[in-house]
Amino acid sequence: MKKIVITGASRGIGFFLANRLQDEGFHVIGIARNFSSNINFEKLDCDVASFGEVASTFSSFKKDKSIYGLINCAGVLHTKPVFSLTENEIKETINTNFLGTIHCCKNIIRPLLANGTGRIINFSSIAATSAFSGDCIYSASKAAIEVFSKSFAKELSGKAITVNCVAPGVMKTDMTKALTDEQFEALIAKQIIQNSASFEDIFNSINFLLSSQSNMITGESFHIGGV
Repeated sequence: MKKIVITGASRGIGFFLANRLQDEGFHVIGIARNFSSNINFEKLDCDVASFGEVASTFSSFKKDKSIYGLINCAGVLHTKPVFSLTENEIKETINTNFLGTIHCCKNIIRPLLANGTGRIINFSSIAATSAFSGDCIYSASKAAIEVFSKSFAKELSGKAITVNCVAPGVMKTDMTKALTDEQFEALIAKQIIQNSASFEDIFNSINFLLSSQSNMITGESFHIGGV
């Protein structure tokens, strides 16, 4: 059975994908800082912002030849002007979103090489290209993920391991629940398809990128909703 490691699996998109992929027959290893008791997949407590925690957690399956994929969903959003952001909020956003993605990508390589093939899918955002006002640090962290993913894909050329990004538009999740209806609609208006994507829409993209149909696709960013 193929194993998929999913970060940010305790809530939102990560939680949905963990359950959905488990239903599809994958063995899911969910990673988050903490979980509720109502979890139906394997779970590991780990803060992806900590290089040491990630290295320790991933070492438990570094020789596991059934590890097939990594989906980096863990993310933090602080919506406010830059001058209002605290040092901790800035660091948390960069350390979780960008450095957390790097930490996990670095530490998944050994098991993927042991498998001989694999998929890495990093979550970006429409904010990476639209550069939303009030989300400067978040937007920058997501743009950095897209550039990192393209470069990382080139590093892994010839290894049968693909690296791609999925970049959803604004969605109703725990991360965006603080947005007013007016703010939410203003963000939707920035998309080509002016509707909020469903979790199933995200799953369809993920399912394709995990499949053999995407063997020749790497270094790409899929913007759900269009920019």
